[in-house]
Amino acid sequence: MAYAAVVSLHQILEQQINLQSDQFPEPEIEHLRIKVLSLIDSLEKIYPVSNSNKNIVKDLETRIRDAIYAAQDTIESYISGHDTKSIFEQQLQVVIESIDPLTEKAEQIKNKLKTILPADDSVSSSKPKFGSKNKIVGLEDDVEELIGKLTGEPSKKLEIVPIVGMAE
Repeated sequence: MAYAAVVSLHQILEQQINLQSDQFPEPEIEHLRIKVLSLIDSLEKIYPVSNSNKNIVKDLETRIRDAIYAAQDTIESYISGHDTKSIFEQQLQVVIESIDPLTEKAEQIKNKLKTILPADDSVSSSKPKFGSKNKIVGLEDDVEELIGKLTGEPSKKLEIVPIVGMAE
């Protein structure tokens, strides 16, 4: 959940930097953007988490999520015109100060887990453990039909091609 919040904040920051760069205090926004990118990197590398480290990571995730939500609220309040630029800058500084130690903690946990992970066999992962040589058999007709629908001659009747399956 924290990862999704951090990515969402990164997207908001990128949009605002690209659309309204003159309205935002550039050094603070850039500092926040760098911290958010660091959090994204750390969170991506922290997983999968061993059972012995789940509580530490869960606590960190909760704190990151709360700080990111506060950052989003601050930015959205300013964008919507509820706050003046000076109030926004003050609130943004508070948000940055709350995210800084979380970024450092996430980096520490990432580095700690990176050294522990290879030796730890109690890792829970949702990814299947099979190689890239595996092939699904028995669906050749379905694949040919789908390819025909997607690349065939355009017809007068619109056709909907549902694509469903398990995400990885």
